Amino acid sequence: MNRKASTGLTEPVWLIDEDRIMSEAGKFWYYNKAGETEKYGPYTDDELIRLIRQGILTENDYIWMMDLEDWLRLGNSIYSSYIIVE
Repeated sequence: MNRKASTGLTEPVWLIDEDRIMSEAGKFWYYNKAGETEKYGPYTDDELIRLIRQGILTENDYIWMMDLEDWLRLGNSIYSSYIIVE
């Protein structure tokens, strides 16, 4: 199982320390590109912010974590402040 992303950020499972991810504030994120059905993750807060700052995620993409009942549009989240406006 690999983390997939159209960004080339694919890491083999043995590089993903899910215990570390779970212990960092007890949460990890998944994202879904607008118009796609596949989800990508898990990512830590810092990794999610990096994806946003790199322009990989846009305001129309969706994020989700276990505490949420449904997917949240990135543009409607607290992470929208990291979106690069050109």
